[in-house]
Amino acid sequence: MKKILNYKYVLAMSGLLALSSSCTDIDQDYPAVNKPTATMDMTSATVAEGESVTFTVMIDEPLAQQSDFKIDLLTTSSGSMDDFTTDAPHLDEYETGPEGWQVTVAPLGDSVSFTITPERDLDPNEGTETLRFRLTQGQFGNSVVSGGGIDFTVTVTDYDFCLWTFEMTDLYGDGWNGGYLEVISDDDGTREFYAMDEDGVFNVAETTVMEVPIAKNSNFTINYVSGGGTGAGPGWESENIYTIISPDGTEYSDGPIPTEGEVVSGVSTCN
Repeated sequence: MKKILNYKYVLAMSGLLALSSSCTDIDQDYPAVNKPTATMDMTSATVAEGESVTFTVMIDEPLAQQSDFKIDLLTTSSGSMDDFTTDAPHLDEYETGPEGWQVTVAPLGDSVSFTITPERDLDPNEGTETLRFRLTQGQFGNSVVSGGGIDFTVTVTDYDFCLWTFEMTDLYGDGWNGGYLEVISDDDGTREFYAMDEDGVFNVAETTVMEVPIAKNSNFTINYVSGGGTGAGPGWESENIYTIISPDGTEYSDGPIPTEGEVVSGVSTCN
């Protein structure tokens, strides 16, 4: 009877060892050749300023634990980390290198995506820029990166726009009370602009001036939206005056009590 029990014990242990050897070892010190390998869906993309691009990191074998990876910024044309934003969590400096960002494949998952959005600026002479990044193994080392690291780039083209000027006056000086100028365009979405109280002084007219870019060749509409009422509260429309200056110098003015609705529309051109 004792021999039979010993035989069953040996069989059970053999089964456990076989099962163990068929699973991927996720210990950080285990040889890299036995770990899942990460690749990326693409290594280059071109976007305009203000647009977003999404990259995906994929591992060739799901794990019971998470797999983390680090993203480093190698170079930018301006040398600044402020040229873009990303939804990947930020990493402070740690033992594997300088500060960067982290992306994590969830347990039993096989991919993770992150987005990079170059900042939009109003410098028409900046020219094309390039952001260079590198994906490497993360702190926990549960997966490895193909080739030890993957370099990828984002080429950023200039935001091509025509510049309008909005002069918005509040005769009392406390800013518009709910009224605003609305700009709707194909490439820029919907934006709102209004007079603001910037000096804290009341009963003295105050004008807010803003430069408003509209993407070149984009269909656009500029509307005035009332804050309500016919002159007094709640919108105090009798205090609101605006002048809109187009890129070619044409002026559109209204107020006090501006007419609600469309001010101008068309295709954005600079002359």
